[in-house]
Amino acid sequence: MYRTLNFDKMKKAITGITLIFTIILCYAQQDTQWIISFYFETADGQKDTVYIGYDPEAHESPDYIDEQF
Repeated sequence: MYRTLNFDKMKKAITGITLIFTIILCYAQQDTQWIISFYFETADGQKDTVYIGYDPEAHESPDYIDEQF
């Protein structure tokens, strides 16, 4: 009553999922058109960086604004 695993189907599924994630990651890691870095340091030595960037292909619709960010 035990089922045997079909490794050919599993290999195809894993290959397909890996391919999809690779394609998604290639498009997700695109650089902005320009970026500015501001470096801050407090009197007690704590450091912080703020990055401001611009990309004309970014969404400008209010539906895409992340108010938490």
